[in-house]
Amino acid sequence: MVKLKKSDIDKPSARKRILMAAQSEFASCGFGGARVDRIAAAAEVNKAMIFYYFQSKENLYKSVIMRVLKELFPRIGKELEASSDPEHFMEVLPRVYMEFLLKNPEIIKIIGTALIHDSGRMTGFMRDILGQIDHLPRKLFKNKIEDWAREERITEKNPLHFILNIIPLCIFSIIGKPMVEVMLEESTAEDTVY
Repeated sequence: MVKLKKSDIDKPSARKRILMAAQSEFASCGFGGARVDRIAAAAEVNKAMIFYYFQSKENLYKSVIMRVLKELFPRIGKELEASSDPEHFMEVLPRVYMEFLLKNPEIIKIIGTALIHDSGRMTGFMRDILGQIDHLPRKLFKNKIEDWAREERITEKNPLHFILNIIPLCIFSIIGKPMVEVMLEESTAEDTVY
């Protein structure tokens, strides 16, 4: 019988270590600059293990983003289901986004860099990623927004426009935070959620 050392028991699985190392590498270097050999070294695995689990650098990239978004979308869906009125949803959605982004700051760098350098590739990646998330509340969003518009609880009748008006407000405070702190000569706590 092989006896495991405590350090082996506490160590995250190889797949999880690869995802964590890849997230840091993609955040630092972007998709094009990221190197599989650096990811392997940081994850303390053989480079072949990355290809065993993910088959390609592109699949690893998608897996990094999907792992994080799989946490976000079910939470948004849950909050939308619980929102009987648009005011409640408009109050809670920015908080959900902010908590998510504060917990996963590297995802902003990963997606932002991809959008700057190769928005076409990122659009394709997001289509693939969102297509694989089981609890993506697409119909729930659309139906709830259309219901609120029909009931004249909101003026924007197009669900696409409604969401495009909300999401920038949710992420601006993280992206714009340094600029606002400099302008007002006042800093905010790192974990402040607005």
